[in-house]
Amino acid sequence: MSDSPRIDWSTVEFSDIRLDAPAGTPMHLAEFICAANAAPMRGGTLTTAGRDTRVGGFLAEAVGRTHGVVETYPAERYPLLVPDTGLGSGQTGTVGIAFEQWLRLRTDPEPQFPEVAAGMRTVARHAPALAKTIDRVGEALPLLSADPDRLARVAIVLGWVVPFYRRLGLWDGSPLAALAARRRAVTVGDLLAAVPAVLVDQLRAITALAEQQLLPRLAAAATLRQPLLLHRAPLAAEGDLLVDDLLLDLKAGVGARTDTGGRRWAIRPEHVRQLVGYALLAPPEWGVRRIGVYAARYGLTWTAELEPLLADLSGLTGTLDDWRAAFAHLWHDYTPPRRGASLSG
Repeated sequence: MSDSPRIDWSTVEFSDIRLDAPAGTPMHLAEFICAANAAPMRGGTLTTAGRDTRVGGFLAEAVGRTHGVVETYPAERYPLLVPDTGLGSGQTGTVGIAFEQWLRLRTDPEPQFPEVAAGMRTVARHAPALAKTIDRVGEALPLLSADPDRLARVAIVLGWVVPFYRRLGLWDGSPLAALAARRRAVTVGDLLAAVPAVLVDQLRAITALAEQQLLPRLAAAATLRQPLLLHRAPLAAEGDLLVDDLLLDLKAGVGARTDTGGRRWAIRPEHVRQLVGYALLAPPEWGVRRIGVYAARYGLTWTAELEPLLADLSGLTGTLDDWRAAFAHLWHDYTPPRRGASLSG
């Protein structure tokens, strides 16, 4: 690909890449997380952005031929190793978020939790005393590796906070709201004891699999960066891991149903578009040259070289620098909202 002719994206009209939205229609990008103030914008994420958004149109049209790279793992060869037995509505997502927190606690000597810090503003507004208790959980972080049960409980508590940052959860009805409603002060012990056993069992099963299938890869990496806060105004997103030159996303879903009622894992088109978007948002100095997905309930890792993948998806020739320039060109005429305007309105 190094000898491919470069594309002069400054001469490309984005009407040439078919966008359903008429010219001048305001861009809607909802649930993208604005790195500066964690305010959601309307429209979709890099996973779900519709064709009537600039990002969705770009990813759907420029890299839309995902049928050639989407891969299905047959259930008989790649079984679901950690089913979501006993989990209620929404709890599968909680386990997935908690897995991300666990991985940082387990692999990073100085873990960073920017999403938790942002979500804590909501907790502090509704329950300031409980927020102080959650802050005190951090005091025990250096001791967690010797206590897998406590490590899982702490990760789940952090996972309860993150949705307030992502604007996916409301305070009323949340596990933390139930704790805050108690008449007496909530201690760290109360907080960790309130984590349901089924969540602890699920997370510990997923993390035991990761100890075998994922952590050896991370331990061998020369560079490990997590989480990935990706920002190019007005667009921002959060990736999971950079492992050397591999941008790796963690997926904790149970997969699709088979005809026999079982489950199987597949790399879906939205996974590919999401990761391509992340890779094009990433600073060039990070050196992202591959993308991948780790399916936490299957112990599977899928990876792809980014430059040939983009050629396959688009039918265009060009380098990674060409593609990054194309993505950046989306924002050349973006007008930021006026001071005081609501991004969520």
